[in-house]
Amino acid sequence: MPVTLCFIKDKHKVMEHKIPLETYFAGLLQKVEWQIQEYEDTAADTLTLCRLCVDYLQEILGELKTFIISYPFASTEEEIHFFKELKPLLASKIIYY
Repeated sequence: MPVTLCFIKDKHKVMEHKIPLETYFAGLLQKVEWQIQEYEDTAADTLTLCRLCVDYLQEILGELKTFIISYPFASTEEEIHFFKELKPLLASKIIYY
């Protein structure tokens, strides 16, 4: 079943909602995929597509950073999993574009 999330830019509000890391990241990744698909469908040329995607992904990584700063990792393993497995899924998209 799809997860509906509210993306909150204010880090204090993120703390109040205590969104689980996996849930937040899954929603964020889905949001990114939808937006990139929209750019691919509407961009006039490859250069425009790349510029739109990189700008958008930098904004998303900023949102992710805000979330992570206020997120209390449950364990060292969870923190390692985030930085080793999850974050590179988004960061690699900037390299791609």
